[in-house]
Amino acid sequence: MTHVNIFPANSENPFSAPARRDVLRLMGVGAVVGAVGFGVGEGVLGAGSAVASSGRKLYVRADAGTGPDHDGSSPERAFNTLQAASNVTEPGDTVLIMNGTYIDDGTPGNQGTLNITRSGTAGQPITYTAFPGHRPVITVTRNSWTGIRITGASYITIENLTLSGLAATLNYEDAYAVRLKATATYCANGIFVGPPPGSAPYAGAHHITVRNNLVHHWPGGGIGATKADYFTVDHNTVHSNAWYSIFANSGITTLTPINADDGTGYKHFFTNNLVYNNQSFIPWRQYGKLSDGNGIIVDSTLGTEAGGTRYKGRTLVANNIVINNGGSGIHSYKANGVDIINNTAYLNAASPALDYGSIGAWVSEDCNVLNNISYVRAGKSTNSAYKNINVLYDYNIYYNGTAPAVTGPHDLIADPLFVSPALTPADADFRLQDGSPAIGSGTKNLAPKDDFTGKTRPPGLTPDRGAYKYRNPHKGY
Repeated sequence: MTHVNIFPANSENPFSAPARRDVLRLMGVGAVVGAVGFGVGEGVLGAGSAVASSGRKLYVRADAGTGPDHDGSSPERAFNTLQAASNVTEPGDTVLIMNGTYIDDGTPGNQGTLNITRSGTAGQPITYTAFPGHRPVITVTRNSWTGIRITGASYITIENLTLSGLAATLNYEDAYAVRLKATATYCANGIFVGPPPGSAPYAGAHHITVRNNLVHHWPGGGIGATKADYFTVDHNTVHSNAWYSIFANSGITTLTPINADDGTGYKHFFTNNLVYNNQSFIPWRQYGKLSDGNGIIVDSTLGTEAGGTRYKGRTLVANNIVINNGGSGIHSYKANGVDIINNTAYLNAASPALDYGSIGAWVSEDCNVLNNISYVRAGKSTNSAYKNINVLYDYNIYYNGTAPAVTGPHDLIADPLFVSPALTPADADFRLQDGSPAIGSGTKNLAPKDDFTGKTRPPGLTPDRGAYKYRNPHKGY
């Protein structure tokens, strides 16, 4: 791909955060008006609370005191930092985080406001979640690399939290001035999963679930993992990340996963996420050019990098809505075993410097790209056939971009007829109008049982294309 260094004239705040009621969606409130196709009284995505547990409940309250009376055993005796609770967790424990803003201690180069190193087990994961009805916020000082870091720990669940980075307080000029230096200020990630520094490859984290979180304005990546396995990212809202990092970050990423076992089925899941306004404005230090800033990327699973190992599992990327990201909406790169199914992409490749396809595979093997809707930015590439081996594109709808590089026998080039498409999620409705060519024209092959809202795709019927199933008011489904 051709990279050109083009930067916005005024990039202090390249996007204003939409006034979308993300917290209502995350906390399971039953009515959200006009938010990406949710209507009054509709069921929203469940909070998925894991409070029920076989282990202890540990409480954290930002304004709690310290000392022996604060052992985390009750709301009144709560710990006052996330790290204090994490340091004593055992398999099966649930850490209940109460209202307040949680921040690191400001030590230069610290790994995060919460650095998780203690593991659960297969039957007893350790869960970090909001106290019922609460909306805690995790942020960082300019000295911290991560909001939540999972360092070599396994069987961990992170859910129902807001992670708010500092990107809205930073500016392009200052970030560009330090583009050759890795700094926490401009490269901090929201949630990062990785092995301990200097550890053997097999020491990577596994069985990590990140769901129902709001992750926004991190100058580095939103949610990402490297050298991990069994990684689930589900029902999150991830926006306005990757602006100022020198590492070519994206909204949601997995990079060089490990094989925690010999399983060959689905082990990575990126499902039901709303991902928008993630973009790279600073050149990738490795090449001195702009790169990535994608919505979702599955990166380097072939094992072709130095010391790499080919990933044995498969990755499912399904039911996501990706809007106005700087690079692709969704793509695999140097990856194998990736199934990209029933996603909706709208006007991605927002960066003037990048011409990434909207949804697709690059230099990939054994992948399926099915039932997606790609509403492409005018003049930008629609998809890619570049150095792919055994990659199937079929049953997709493409509209508005350049001619697809590859099409399957059932792909369509047509207006998908969204109800009300828009770049701002609060104003957008990506459900299908009557008469949409996406209705009843997909394939059952690999199609998820439910859609983005949790509505069941009727068994026995040909599924619709895209992240939303069409609701027929006359037939009750």
